[in-house]
Amino acid sequence: MTGEERERRDSRALEPELITDPQAKAAAEARNGFRQYDAAIGAIQSALERGSFKLRPSLILGLQREALAGISSYAGNYRPGGVAIEGSRHEPVGAHLVPELIEDMCDYVNDHWDASTPLHLAAYLMWRLNWIHPFADGNGRTSRIVSYIALSIRAGAILPGTPTTPIRLSIIAIHTSKHSMRPMLLIVTERSMCRRWKPSWLLCLRNN
Repeated sequence: MTGEERERRDSRALEPELITDPQAKAAAEARNGFRQYDAAIGAIQSALERGSFKLRPSLILGLQREALAGISSYAGNYRPGGVAIEGSRHEPVGAHLVPELIEDMCDYVNDHWDASTPLHLAAYLMWRLNWIHPFADGNGRTSRIVSYIALSIRAGAILPGTPTTPIRLSIIAIHTSKHSMRPMLLIVTERSMCRRWKPSWLLCLRNN
């Protein structure tokens, strides 16, 4: 190495994926799924004890960091560039718009917290986070856990049920009006961790 080469300081972007082996990545995702779930329960319990809650971008970033820690160098950060969603015609917004849109989303939830039902807020977050697609990876996992947090805090309790693994909570917004979005929720299971709820709980939440 020449003296000139030693003196030169060049920055190089980190590779986004830190794990390339599929099995090792799956194992890391499973471990992180528990960590993200534990962080969510902690956030819910803290809010219920305080008797108040404000959704902040820092909470969303922190939850995404738990899901991608050790897997992606972008864990805990918004995506640095564009992103494509395979199998979807939706084109997420440019990376430069993400921070402002996330702030607007949080403002909407906080401004409508008392006047909206738990299901409306949870469905809105599930839809809006996926629409913005703020992360290079982990958008689905993060949107589901954020929705679950809002749903539980606004309902006033960690929703009862039997912990089941490995499944995860998905909240799907259904348009029930041609002129306005009045979301209902359909609970389906996938591959992370959630709780099994009775249909009576969903009816109760819908009416609150």
